[in-house]
Amino acid sequence: MSRDESSEKSHILQLFSETVTSILDLRGLNQADLARGIGTDARNVSNWLRRKATPNAVWVVKIADYLDVSLDKLFGRVRPGGDALLHFREDLIRLLQVLDQIVPEESPSQGDRPVATKPARGARSKRKKKRSR
Repeated sequence: MSRDESSEKSHILQLFSETVTSILDLRGLNQADLARGIGTDARNVSNWLRRKATPNAVWVVKIADYLDVSLDKLFGRVRPGGDALLHFREDLIRLLQVLDQIVPEESPSQGDRPVATKPARGARSKRKKKRSR
């Protein structure tokens, strides 16, 4: 393997590692979840993501299927507009996670009671009839 090929392989594996790690983080998953999901040992996933080992094509396809992304996406090959919906979804999830951290969930205070609604016309007229007797 030439130096250029080695450098390109290293770059591709780095993109793969960063992309998988990013998707796991975004979805609140960890390496053990991925390992269970694709049927391998967590040590294998760790070695792949630290670039100590290279997954074969079968494992790469299993990872893409488990994460529900294209193989292109796993390797950082995103065509303009090609994964727009996926990016939108991921951006939306990221935004919601940030908002959850910024805006605490509010519980209604005692002063925030539901507003009573007016009774239906039929109900009002029945009460008047009872009073008039």
